[in-house]
Amino acid sequence: MAFNPIFTALSGIEAHQTKSSVVADNIANLNTTGFKTRRANFEELLAQTVKQSTGPEAGKSGTNPSQVGIGVQVKSIDTIFNQGSIQTTDRNTDLALQGAGFFVLSDGVNQFLTRDGNFVFDGTGRLIDPGSGLIVQGNVVSGTGSLATQAKDALQSIQLDLSQEISGSATTRVNLSGNLDAGVVSTLTASTGFGTAARINGAAATLANVTSAITATAPGTVTFQLTQVDGSTPSGSITLPSRAYSTLDDLVNEINVRIAGNEALRGKILAQPAANVGGTAGAIQFRATEGGQIVSTLSVTSANAALQTALGLPGTATAGAVATATSNLNDLAQVGFALNDGDKLVFTGTRANGTTYQGNLTFNGTTAATMQGLLTSIQNAFGGGVTASLNASTGTLTLTNPDGTNVTGFTLNLSLDDADITATTPASGLVTPTSFATNKISTSLFDSEGRKRTLDITLTKSPAANAWYYNATVDNVIPTEGGGGTVTFRTDGSISTFTPSEGQGKRLAVTPAGEVGSLSIDLSGLQNVDRGITGLTQFSSPFTAGVVDQDGRQSGRLESVFIDAKGTIKGRFTNGETVDRARIIVANVNNPGGLQRAGGNLFTVTGNAGPLRKEIATETLSTQILSNSLELSNVDLAQQLSELIIAQRGFQSNARVVTTSDEILQETVALKR
Repeated sequence: MAFNPIFTALSGIEAHQTKSSVVADNIANLNTTGFKTRRANFEELLAQTVKQSTGPEAGKSGTNPSQVGIGVQVKSIDTIFNQGSIQTTDRNTDLALQGAGFFVLSDGVNQFLTRDGNFVFDGTGRLIDPGSGLIVQGNVVSGTGSLATQAKDALQSIQLDLSQEISGSATTRVNLSGNLDAGVVSTLTASTGFGTAARINGAAATLANVTSAITATAPGTVTFQLTQVDGSTPSGSITLPSRAYSTLDDLVNEINVRIAGNEALRGKILAQPAANVGGTAGAIQFRATEGGQIVSTLSVTSANAALQTALGLPGTATAGAVATATSNLNDLAQVGFALNDGDKLVFTGTRANGTTYQGNLTFNGTTAATMQGLLTSIQNAFGGGVTASLNASTGTLTLTNPDGTNVTGFTLNLSLDDADITATTPASGLVTPTSFATNKISTSLFDSEGRKRTLDITLTKSPAANAWYYNATVDNVIPTEGGGGTVTFRTDGSISTFTPSEGQGKRLAVTPAGEVGSLSIDLSGLQNVDRGITGLTQFSSPFTAGVVDQDGRQSGRLESVFIDAKGTIKGRFTNGETVDRARIIVANVNNPGGLQRAGGNLFTVTGNAGPLRKEIATETLSTQILSNSLELSNVDLAQQLSELIIAQRGFQSNARVVTTSDEILQETVALKR
C-alpha cells in the first residue's frame, strides 16, 4: 500500500516530462514558418475505491464513496491553429494564408498539407517547397483555356512554361466611355448676320439605283464645292458605301455622317429631306451652313454619272443672300435642320438701361414662316414703339426708335425649343459657330498578326439637340461598313443610342494595308454593366471620352508572374497583357486538430480530421492568399516560458513525493529492529 504514492508520483513525473517536451518543442519552433503551437492536456487515472458509498436508511444518512487516485496521464496534445503574424518578404512566391486552410503539396502519389508558403519555381517551372521538393497543387490553364472551366476539385501539380510566348490576336471589341461636352445651347445673338443658305434641291432620289450605281470601278464619291464671296472655293468629297438604303432618311443620315467625317466639309454643309422645307417628296436638299454674306453658291456633283442621277442631281441651285424680312426662316443658313410647326424660337435680352425683355415665335409653315414674324415678335417684346429690321448688307438685327434713331446697347439671345420629335416630325436645329464641336479619340488596336494599328474616332456635334455623328478610320483607311453613325443622348445626359449608319448591330469592317485578314470590330459607346463600362455621357463638362476596353493584343513573351489574393497565378507578358496561368487551391478540414504531423511543416489527413475540402480563396473560403508574405509561428514565448515553469514545478513536486515515499518505506522496514 505504501508503494502507491511512488507510482502515482511517477505518473506525474512522466506527464510533466511530456508537457516539458511539448513546451520545449514550441520554443524550439519559435521562428519556424507556419508552425502552430501545441498544448499538452492532462487527465486523472482510474481511482482506487477504498469504501463504497451507501444509501440512506431509516433514521440514518448514507455515506459517500472513499476513493484514492492513482495518478495522472496525458489526455491529449492539441495543435492550436490560431493565425500567426504576417511577415512581408521580397519574393513574390512567398505566400501566407490569412485565415483558415492549408496549401496542398504532393509527391506525385501522396498529398500533404502545410501552412508554410515558402515556395519557388524550379528549373522546369514547377512551383515547389524547396525544402522537400513537393509540388504545390491547384488548377492549371492549358492552351487557350481559362480558369472558369477548371474544376477546383481536380487538383494538378502547378507547372508553368516560364519561357511562354502568346500569339497576337485581332481586336474584335472596342468600348468607348467618358463625357462628350454638351457645350452651350446653340444661340443666335444681336450680332448674328442672318443670311439665306446657298442650296441645291434635287429631284427625287432613287434609292435602289444608289446602291446599284456604286461598284468597284465606279465608287460612290460625291464632291461638294462652295464658292465664297471672297473668291475662295473650298471643296471636299465623301464616299457613300454600296449598301441598301431603306429610306430617304437613311440615305440623308449616311450623307451627313460622311460629311462630318471629312475635315474639309465638316460644319460647312448639311443634307436634309427636301420635303422638310417644302421641296419635292423623296428628294434631298443640300445646303451651306453660312449665309450669303460668306457663301454665294454650292455645287454637288459625282464623277459616277449613274450615282449622280440616282441622287437626283444636279438639281436646282439657289444662291445664298443676305436675309430680308421676307426670307423664309427655313431658308436661313442659321437653321441647319428645318423648323416644324410647333417649334418655338425663344428669345431674351436686355435694354440699354438694364431692363430685360423676352418673347417667342411659334413656327407655322403657313402663318409664321418668315423673318418678318420673328422681327415683329422681337419689337413687340422690346416695346417703346421700336421697329425691328435687318441690316441690308450684314443681315444683323436693327432696332429703330420712333424718331428714326437706332437703338443701341441692347442684347439678344435666341434659341430653339424643339417640339416633340416623332417619325413624321424630325428634329430641328439651329447652326451657330459652336454647333459642330468636334473631338477625336485615338487608340491602338491589333490585326490578325498582332500588329499594332491606329483607330481614330471623330465625334462631331449635330445641329439637332443631344445628337452627335461619329466616324472611324483604321490607319486612315475608311471601313467598308460600320465606320460611321450617330450617337444620341437622353435629356439627363445618359446615352440613348449608338447606331451605325447601316443599322443597329452592324460591326466595323475594315481591311488594313498589308497581307493580313479583315478586322470585324464591335464598336460601341453604350453602357455595359457586366464589364463595368458606363458608356458615353453628355454633360456640360470637359471632354473625357476615350477607349476603355479593347480585346486585341500583340504577341508577347512571359516577363514575370504574380499571385493575387485568390491564389491566381498571373503571367505578365511583354505586350502588356496579363493572363491567368494557374490557381493555387486552399484545402480545409472540419477538424484541423485531427491532422497528423509528418515533419517538415507538413500534415497528413486522418480519419478524425474529416474530409478534405478544396476551396478557392476569397470565393468559396474567406481566406486570402498574401503574396510577398510568410506566416510566422504563432508561439507566444512569454506564455511558453510560464508553462515551462509550471511543468518544472510539477515535476519537482512529484519527484519530492517519490523521495518522501522512499523515506516512509525506510521507516517501515526499520520497524522490525
